[in-house]
Amino acid sequence: TPSAEVAADYAAEPPGGTGRRVAGEPSPRPGGRLRPTDSSASSYSQPASSGRLTYGPENAIDGDRTTGWQISDGGPGEWIRFDFSGVVRLDRLGLVPGYDKVLSDRTGDRWPLNNRVRRVRLEWEGGGTEYSFADDRAMQWVEVGGAPTSWIRITILTIRSGERWNDTVIS
Repeated sequence: TPSAEVAADYAAEPPGGTGRRVAGEPSPRPGGRLRPTDSSASSYSQPASSGRLTYGPENAIDGDRTTGWQISDGGPGEWIRFDFSGVVRLDRLGLVPGYDKVLSDRTGDRWPLNNRVRRVRLEWEGGGTEYSFADDRAMQWVEVGGAPTSWIRITILTIRSGERWNDTVIS
């Protein structure tokens, strides 16, 4: 669903109150998912025109798979960070490792034309891991294991080159 573009998953509160929510954390959204409340990035592309098109980090958490955080001229070493409104137990993170946009113009499907994320380093308070993504526009989930954190940072390590542009996008 669009609300799960980048999400912290929560275990549902079972009868008896022995759930996994951390004291002071916000209540989960319906379906057990909570989107980050803020985002930041090492950099992002500035569109050439002054139209409505934007590529900032907020596009990775806006619930719209046709928008994305975009970095011009490569991608490795660039990072995006997501902040939550309090400490959460992060079970898994979901993202689409490319530009999931198809238009009925002469360019058409942006997925193969832009770089796609191949491998990342995930970091959060007190932990981290590396993860490799398939070259697939489906939502891909990284199991984090219930780490308590108020933020997560994704650093791009390697990419798959696009057929036309050297821009890397996370939808």
